[in-house]
Amino acid sequence: MNQVVSVEISAPIAKLHFNGPPVNAMNLDFVSGLEMALQQIEEEPEISVLLLLSDLPKIFSAGADAKWFAQVLQERGDKGFVETFKAFSERLRSIMLRLHEGPWLSIAVLDGHAVAGGMELASACDFRFASDDDGLLFSLPEGSLFGAIPSGGGGTQYLVRLLGEAATLDLILSGAQLTPAEAHRMGWVNRLFQKSELLPQSEKYALQVGTHATRFAIPFAKRALYGLSGKSIGDAIHEEQALFFNSLDKIPFIDGVRNFSKRYGGHGGEMG
Repeated sequence: MNQVVSVEISAPIAKLHFNGPPVNAMNLDFVSGLEMALQQIEEEPEISVLLLLSDLPKIFSAGADAKWFAQVLQERGDKGFVETFKAFSERLRSIMLRLHEGPWLSIAVLDGHAVAGGMELASACDFRFASDDDGLLFSLPEGSLFGAIPSGGGGTQYLVRLLGEAATLDLILSGAQLTPAEAHRMGWVNRLFQKSELLPQSEKYALQVGTHATRFAIPFAKRALYGLSGKSIGDAIHEEQALFFNSLDKIPFIDGVRNFSKRYGGHGGEMG
């Protein structure tokens, strides 16, 4: 593992720590670190929840690395920069898709600013938990900075699925800076905690999910919700049924039925 992204494993939880001073800027080291981290976690079948967090104060990630951009421009010129950026963006999009579609629940633990690519990365996670601190800001400034949409990591597509078309368009075009409380009201932040409680509560939730919903159940739930929500209700229910029956030989379903029957079978079938 490189020094910018490290992995801490305590099954069923894996923590991805960002430590690229001063702002966890996204450059080749950062992307390589994320790729290696996901590769490691993919080989750990007991991991069912990922926590993404920064080891730096007041920053999750500020997005693209301006120093690296300047270096590439100087060394490769305008055309070379575009080629380099395209290749970099492809890697970043692949990472975010792996994170989003992976067989785990991913949670961005936000105790610092998430700007541009940092907000995109958090948006690719299944959930976002944040400190209730009005000094923290989440924004997409790409329009004013580059005259471009925030698509380095596919951010527009994750955001529109979280917020809807109008709210996402407003956020992109206005460059609005959201506090955690505002982001929570919009639905981008799922849970707010006091700063001192953010990590403990995130870990508590991760352990609860990891204990009750295994790495077998989580990907099927995600596929049912993420993959079918855009279809008609009739088609979605039909495909959900196929997905459910396909999952039965991959999860300990019969063991669960036996435990359920043993626990409640003597009470007239009533739970309680």
